[in-house]
Amino acid sequence: MFLKKIMTTVLAAALVVSVLTGEAVSAEDSEIVTGYCGKNAIWSLDTETGILTFSGTGEMYTDKSVKEWGYYRYRNEINEVIVKDGITSIGNGAFGPFDLYLSQYDEPLVYPNLNKLTLPSSVKNIGKFAFYKTGLTSIEFSEGLETIGDGAFAKTPLSGDLNLPKTLNILGDRAF
Repeated sequence: MFLKKIMTTVLAAALVVSVLTGEAVSAEDSEIVTGYCGKNAIWSLDTETGILTFSGTGEMYTDKSVKEWGYYRYRNEINEVIVKDGITSIGNGAFGPFDLYLSQYDEPLVYPNLNKLTLPSSVKNIGKFAFYKTGLTSIEFSEGLETIGDGAFAKTPLSGDLNLPKTLNILGDRAF
């Protein structure tokens, strides 16, 4: 009986942590970690492959600081981001630095191993500083993208040709 009360308390505490952080509590042997990133959007990270996937519908949150994104703690493990059809915007600072002012100096890349980004045509907006100072070296934009916010890809080691979609209406200040 006493053991049952302890287990119930531990599970209740885990549920509270999950609700407060927006991150699902996973079994120790699980390789998938998940959390919320918008009203109807979730993220899931396969910690074995380093692939972070956003799925659901609508916009990602735009009012979080970088450390509030549940996947931030895995920033050194993430090497690819896949955004599924249905997500309409990438939030401000989704992969940006914790302190934008300090990051202008010699601070290392925030997501140093992130080198591949896949965006569907449902993404209409990439927020301010969304991928600022990440390890992205190349990106292909889908037609349908309308806005790239200020500093969205600034201080990233992008190389080669950058082909912007014809649907792009707003290119923010120092976006690249």
